Amino acid sequence: MPLTVQLLPTAAGDHSQLQPLTSFLVNSTVAIDAGSLGFALTRDQLAKVGHVILTHAHMDHVASLPIAVAEVFPLLKRPFCIHGTAPVLKAVQDHLFNGVLWPDFSKIKMLNSTQPSVEWVTMRERESFELDGMKFTPIPVSHEVPTTGLIVETPDASVAFTSDTTRTDEIWAQAAKRPNLKAIFIDCSFPDEFETLALKSGHLTPKMVAEESLKLGKPASIMCVHIKPGTRERVLAQITPHAAKGLAAVELGKIYTF
Repeated sequence: MPLTVQLLPTAAGDHSQLQPLTSFLVNSTVAIDAGSLGFALTRDQLAKVGHVILTHAHMDHVASLPIAVAEVFPLLKRPFCIHGTAPVLKAVQDHLFNGVLWPDFSKIKMLNSTQPSVEWVTMRERESFELDGMKFTPIPVSHEVPTTGLIVETPDASVAFTSDTTRTDEIWAQAAKRPNLKAIFIDCSFPDEFETLALKSGHLTPKMVAEESLKLGKPASIMCVHIKPGTRERVLAQITPHAAKGLAAVELGKIYTF
């Protein structure tokens, strides 16, 4: 079973390669984060997405989730499942789907059904679960708020997503244990000269990513994401000298197959 990963653009038809919002689409049916999910996909594409896994509750990772839920609502045949650790789900329910900023769709039934339109699914750190033929393992990483990276596996390939993180250890150790590891999609937010800011805000720079990647101890593609739009060109220029170590910037909208 192939494993496909697409970093979604900010909106449908946006070819700018700027990434103020974060959403990945995995095998067309599972989204990791929802910063741009509801803006980047058509309703028919959204209808194929049955699960959203939230790595943390920062706005650039959840901003379009209410729009995605509302858009897909008329087409739902089963509850739209939103996965996250308990602190993440609580933050999203308390501050977003709170009946003020947006309705709590878990209290709204699907059309012609007694089932709720949204199901909140609590995931636990380090406990694997399966969705649509893929195994997902949430691993805690180092960020300002409770955040988990993810290791995603099929029988043929595995990839890791660090989500937002600064220097961290466990996800590298866990990824290294996967014999068919192909790639790590990693935070690379700021240029090297912003290392102090990166450390304080829980992010990485190209130099830091190159150093972190040594923890893997084996070859894999190191796919840089979460590059801040205002300093994107400087970050790209600083990634280039590390190409021999496998570092590269991810192209938004491109479907990567592993």
